[in-house]
Amino acid sequence: MSDDDEEDNGVDIPRAIEQVIDKAVSSAEEIHRAVGELPVTVLENLGLQDAASSVKKIQDRSISALYRLIRTVNHQAADLAVGVLELRRGRDKSPQDEE
Repeated sequence: MSDDDEEDNGVDIPRAIEQVIDKAVSSAEEIHRAVGELPVTVLENLGLQDAASSVKKIQDRSISALYRLIRTVNHQAADLAVGVLELRRGRDKSPQDEE
């Protein structure tokens, strides 16, 4: 493995972690939505369609906003980690490496 491969892999680590976290967030979101369906179903079964519809809209907006924010923070954290690794890689290079 060359030095370039090692350097590239170091920068790829935050992106790999970002992808793993994003998959976990997607799973959590699916579970959150499934659990949120339970009270909506109860309201519908009680004949309260208007209330069920209102609750569903609020839940959908809230859940979407929450998980969009989590994904944004995850992406920004990965960007920050990549930047730190690139900065560190630049500092760790000796003058001989640049020849």
